[in-house]
Amino acid sequence: MEDPNVTKRKKTPPIAKKVNKTRRNAQATRTLRACDLCRKQKTRCFRVDENSNSCLRCSFLNKPCSFAITAGGFRLDGDPGISGASDTKKLDLIYSGVNEILRLIKSKGPGVVNDNDARLLLEAANTMKDTSIPPGNNGEEPDHEKMVTNPIDLENQSTFQSPTNSLEIAPFQIVNNQLKPEHVPKNIENLLSLSSFKQNPTPPGTGNIISLNLIPFNEVIHLMNDFRRNYGRWISFPSNLPTEILIERLTNKSPLLLTTCCVLSLRYSFNNINPGDINNLVRKRLVFNSLVKQLAKEMNLNLMRVNCFKGVSGDIELLQSLVILAIYSSSLTSIISSNCQALVKASGNNSSMNLKEFNLSLNDFNLDPWFLSGLGLNLFVSKVTFGSLIPKENIDLNASLNSPFTILYDEELDSNEYQILTLMRIYNHLVLVHIINCVFSGRMCIVDEIRLNNCNMTLGLPSSTNFDGRMVSEISILLITYNFIQLNTNMGIMSLEELNLNLGATIREIQAWYDQWEYLLQQPALQFVEVCYNFCNLLIYYTYNYQKHLILNNLRNLNATSDMFNEDNLKFIMNISSPHDKVKMFEYSNNIMTFINLINNDSYFAHLSDQLQFCFYFAGLFLLKFLYILRSEDNLRLVDLSDVNDMNSLGNIKTLISKFNNINNLEVNDSDIITKFKISLKHQFKKLFPEFS
Repeated sequence: MEDPNVTKRKKTPPIAKKVNKTRRNAQATRTLRACDLCRKQKTRCFRVDENSNSCLRCSFLNKPCSFAITAGGFRLDGDPGISGASDTKKLDLIYSGVNEILRLIKSKGPGVVNDNDARLLLEAANTMKDTSIPPGNNGEEPDHEKMVTNPIDLENQSTFQSPTNSLEIAPFQIVNNQLKPEHVPKNIENLLSLSSFKQNPTPPGTGNIISLNLIPFNEVIHLMNDFRRNYGRWISFPSNLPTEILIERLTNKSPLLLTTCCVLSLRYSFNNINPGDINNLVRKRLVFNSLVKQLAKEMNLNLMRVNCFKGVSGDIELLQSLVILAIYSSSLTSIISSNCQALVKASGNNSSMNLKEFNLSLNDFNLDPWFLSGLGLNLFVSKVTFGSLIPKENIDLNASLNSPFTILYDEELDSNEYQILTLMRIYNHLVLVHIINCVFSGRMCIVDEIRLNNCNMTLGLPSSTNFDGRMVSEISILLITYNFIQLNTNMGIMSLEELNLNLGATIREIQAWYDQWEYLLQQPALQFVEVCYNFCNLLIYYTYNYQKHLILNNLRNLNATSDMFNEDNLKFIMNISSPHDKVKMFEYSNNIMTFINLINNDSYFAHLSDQLQFCFYFAGLFLLKFLYILRSEDNLRLVDLSDVNDMNSLGNIKTLISKFNNINNLEVNDSDIITKFKISLKHQFKKLFPEFS
């Protein structure tokens, strides 16, 4: 049954999407390449090799592939003499041929070919030599087309189920192998025992929100049902597991995950209460406040156990809690602060209320998504390096609710594959939240590119879906953006030529990314990867113009013009940008605003990730100032606008303000982040375009 929250895409305006014949043909080619099974799963399809009549997925599952039927027994390869040669030899022959052409060109003297052609030939030759296909891989797809690994890698999908190879040559492991167990230093012994397996279950902590009578059981059921309905995509709870049983398992295995789910489900609950029903509203706020306090206690307890004690179980659940808290940390932080202020206000207005036990310390409560996701990635990488996160054998949950293994096991599921996919999705979500917050805040990524590339492993799993493809595609373009920002802003002295080369290389990377993932943008349902694509391009051009100004004015930083820059950084950068770059920044920010019209369901919009809502907000703020500057310069024609009355973008920004207002229209105070988004956009709109506000 179709998800009612998923809006079918309308026809996209020309300014937002320009579809040409080449793109349509490329899309058709990709569609025809997929076998029946891969089409059904809505995932990428790759042949095992050029001589095979089967794709990787069908081969891995040992199922008949429609390619074999289509081929009808005929060979799909070309000339047997050429195809029989090894790929390395083929590349060497091509490389030699290109070099021979270059040699002949040079021998003819100048004027035969221009410098650009020679440079292109040389780059092509070097690229061919550098990208020689390693033994065992007969595929002919370029690297940016091959997100699914070869069959050998698919068989080794246990990367996250066993210690990494780098551990085997590590000095700690060498010491451990050379000594008797009783002689191994304690720090090494503890480090190499980080696996949760064959360990005793974690001893009970301080209870849970039900046993502590913080919230009735029937209300927990309601909140968990709400969580599974609105946020379930971030945590792979078994769909056929009744909520009551899920709660029972969570209370025994991970009170933190239970509390996290309930706190998140309560964040919009104040909007559903009649503002005149003060007592009920205050009661709801006090319950929320109590759950947040318990969340803080359980988080501290879990992190202390992980850092201070070896053999602690519950890894998966702790990681899932960190995923949820990182994704929604910005809104939760603001709502917790807003709730504290509302309780103080209610106490002051009604002297009969007894709020003496109310703890104002939560007013400074703060969840940092970069830190939380980094914490999760640190834990993940450490567990992967020294042990295992999930077992390879099935576990009978009925034997003990205190099993040291994850609560996600279910006898009716293919536990091994299901757990691997669950684990990889947790990892991908942590990476996605972490790297986008690196871009948001300008901080460094704590995971190296080798580990970031592990995100692609989900696409090699038989049960991976379109959802996994979207995660990987967003991570990929965010990584391109992150690398461009870090390379060009933190590398010291740089010439304008180097900056231009870096921009050109990044644009080519993004084009390769787009060619690979364009099929996602053509899906009929909403694809938020399109928002990510436009947001990343917008930031890249903004960063380029920022750095370009520093270079042209021989500045190491903006200290010399800091007053002018800090007074209005958007205006500062836009004024120094070239017409071409202005058009690009307008198009990308306008595309994001146009996308807003595709989201018709307010509830669906309300439950989007904090990161996505911020992208909409940022684009709206950016576009408002951009249009104002263009109008001030009498330069609207630059972006094909005759006058301000043609600015459909202003209407889109109003739509965004309306959507923020529909999420939270109480306006008890301005601490809530959604309220701040709404108020700040309204203020800018009235300030810059008073005639339309």
